[in-house]
Amino acid sequence: MPEETKKLTLISGNSSGDLDSLISSYVMGVLRSLNNCDGEKTRVLFHFPREEWRLHPEAKLLFTRCGSELKIILFLDELTDLNLHHMKQEKKLNIIMTDHNYPEQALRELNSTTEIIDHHQIIIPPDESISCTIFNTGSCCTLVAEKFFSILENRSESIGNSLKVELANLLYFTIHIDTDHLEEGGQYDLERDRSALKKLRKLISIDPSFLNQLIVEKNNYSSFSMEDYLRKDYKSWKWENISYGISSVHISIDSFTREHLEINRINSFMKKKEIDILFMMHSLKRPILMRELSVFFSEKAVPYEDFIKRLKCSELFSQMTDVPVEGNNIYFFSQLEPKLSRKKIQPYLEQLMKSQKE
Repeated sequence: MPEETKKLTLISGNSSGDLDSLISSYVMGVLRSLNNCDGEKTRVLFHFPREEWRLHPEAKLLFTRCGSELKIILFLDELTDLNLHHMKQEKKLNIIMTDHNYPEQALRELNSTTEIIDHHQIIIPPDESISCTIFNTGSCCTLVAEKFFSILENRSESIGNSLKVELANLLYFTIHIDTDHLEEGGQYDLERDRSALKKLRKLISIDPSFLNQLIVEKNNYSSFSMEDYLRKDYKSWKWENISYGISSVHISIDSFTREHLEINRINSFMKKKEIDILFMMHSLKRPILMRELSVFFSEKAVPYEDFIKRLKCSELFSQMTDVPVEGNNIYFFSQLEPKLSRKKIQPYLEQLMKSQKE
């Protein structure tokens, strides 16, 4: 059967490409491929060019250690090879989203989503025809693990032992990375995460101490340029006429401004992404969890004075005035509630923008 006539299921993680997104989409892709009939195929989309795969050393290490072959993976710059618009017209395209619930830009016009597995706040209520598994777990991989357990319980013959162990390893270490720093009673309901880890622990083949090596690799930025920091974990939004993006980085404002910050490259990145405001969410998890916020405005940004005033007076941020960086459009803040991650802070920042207009 010609390639273009096959039915396709495309598994899409989110555009930030963090470990939870990459592993949840890959494991869902493997699980979905178990149901493929003749003429059907499943592919997993990583939302960054192949050249940026180097920015995800912890994912590369985990996949390698688990023996994953990654044959079903596609990178963003390879997406055109699938001729998705033709597949949609022929009604032969299904898209499954993990770790987000509103289609990323590359897939938005296709309107072919059939399933969502996510742990984020709903942006726009999905169509009733879409199967949704949305729950406030610490890790999206926990929800994927529950689907994995269901297959093991009801269709164990469809998955071999080596594949079972591979997927268990991938899920186990990712959930740990995503949730070990979270506390009970916080913004997440961790009961399902803990339950999944307990079940996965019985299936894994890799010594749990590997987690330490994975954490070291995740925090290894020794070869990163400033652009690498901005690109690795970046997401963008638009509210009315304001376009803004958030880059999550694992380095303090002090270290970043002393070792990496170049204003002209910040401006170049913002122009390339066509955004008015760039937020950098700085986080460090050891020895204690700490978060900070850098705010950069483009020269053409809409008047932002009221927004900054609201941010300075907010209950979540305190302005840092001792950062030795010159610039009229640059602001630095410490986050007073470090437990709140990007998925909680982003709606808060947008609400401040809306308040400015009101």
